[in-house]
Amino acid sequence: MSNTCYTYLQLQEAVQACTPCSLTISHDEDWNRFFNLLDGCGDRMGDPFDDLYDVQSYVTENSDVFNYLARYNK
Repeated sequence: MSNTCYTYLQLQEAVQACTPCSLTISHDEDWNRFFNLLDGCGDRMGDPFDDLYDVQSYVTENSDVFNYLARYNK
């Protein structure tokens, strides 16, 4: 399911521009893709995200990230 309106690169850029965090892509042993939100020290914050929609829902709770991404809606 992919209800996201932003790409991985757009979300990654917004997170890095507006927070001390970063967003990375990883794969498990079966090559299933998942996303990690890392704090400024490189430690994973919470559980991995299964899809970009979940990432978008979480990171846009930060108003700076939300406003940064809004530029792609024009």
